[in-house]
Order: sequence, then structure tokens, then C-alpha cells
Amino acid sequence: MDLLWSAKRVLVISGRGARDAGPELISLLDRLGAVYLDTGESRGLVPDDHPSVVAATRAQAMGEADLVVTLGRRLDFQLAYGSPAVFGAAKFVRIGTVAGELRDNRRGEVGMLADTGLALGAILAAAEGREPATDRTWVEGLRAKHAGRVAKR
Repeated sequence: MDLLWSAKRVLVISGRGARDAGPELISLLDRLGAVYLDTGESRGLVPDDHPSVVAATRAQAMGEADLVVTLGRRLDFQLAYGSPAVFGAAKFVRIGTVAGELRDNRRGEVGMLADTGLALGAILAAAEGREPATDRTWVEGLRAKHAGRVAKR
């Protein structure tokens, strides 16, 4: 919780292990003001029109985040195996429902083997009343760029 609420540029990426945690994930995104990318395994978990969705700025979000939270997601080829060449010096928090979602390729500063919804609920409860350090300028810039690209499609 401390890593999440002290980071300025938080990117949340969901996968298969987050499929049953939609409401908790949306609550986290709303409270934290983080940006979000889904994958084929979790498509539709967060509505495409949710303000945290920045799929059209995927590369920029991954390259500029200072904290990446993976929820039930392996770091495979789609996520460049967590490579510093893509994610830079970002720290990782990894929450997984199976061990492989925690230890492949790049371990997190924190790794939790848990039900994703329960883990997110506990994080939200622990952060009650705390203001996130989110860089709103960065988030709004990504959101605007995403909206512009989506509108051109």
C-alpha cells in the first residue's frame, strides 16, 4: 500500500488472474488515479471508456511509469518480459493467483500470492483516508493522448 500511494506514475496491468476482481480494480483505479492497461486475458474487466484506460498510449505508459502493478498477469512477450529496456527503472508490485504470475522474468518489490479481489480490497482498506501522490499532469497527458488517438480511429 505504501508503494502504491507514494508513487507518482502508477500503471496497473491486469491478466487472467484478475477476471473476478473487476469492482475492486475499478475502485483502486478511481482512488489512486492510476492509468490502466488490460490484456486479452482480462479484456472488458474495466470499461473502455473508464478514465484510467490508456491503451492507445501503451508504450509511453510502460516507459514512463515509476510503479507497475501486475494483477494476475505473467510478464510475457506482450509485456517485454518486464525488460528495463521497456519499463526503465520502474518498481513492480505483483499480485498473482498462481506462483508463475509472481516470479517469472522480473520479480516485484512486493509479490502477493492471493485472490486478486481480496488483495485489492485489503490494500484499499489500508489506504483509507490517505491521499495518493499521483502526478495528475502525467495521467491527464496520457488520457488526452489516448482520447485523441481513439477519436481518429
